[in-house]
Amino acid sequence: MKNPELNAFVKERVNIMLESSHTYKDLKACCQAWLDAEGTDKEPEALKALLAEAEADVMDLDHVIQIVTSEGGKRYFGEAVAKAYHEEAVRRKNNGEKWCFCEACVASRELTEKKAEILA
Repeated sequence: MKNPELNAFVKERVNIMLESSHTYKDLKACCQAWLDAEGTDKEPEALKALLAEAEADVMDLDHVIQIVTSEGGKRYFGEAVAKAYHEEAVRRKNNGEKWCFCEACVASRELTEKKAEILA
């Protein structure tokens, strides 16, 4: 990527996704592949794969609600956290928001919102 500011923007979001426990393993693999390819001739392909996976993995609030109210979600997050996530997701949905608010989804959305600029 030729734009240093845009590169820093992508790298910051990639690091957020790598550190988040909410990031799907395939997205983490794409993040790491982009970091490994950065500055090489493989970077454009890795960047396209990263953006495609980020776009595919962002959850809408209906999906978040479905997960945190499921038995599996309650076991994974714990009853108290699942309840808090549910309440926050419902509050946000009622306020007209559409997308998951976890750090992984936020970072993914921020990347995909700048997809055209990043790939230019």
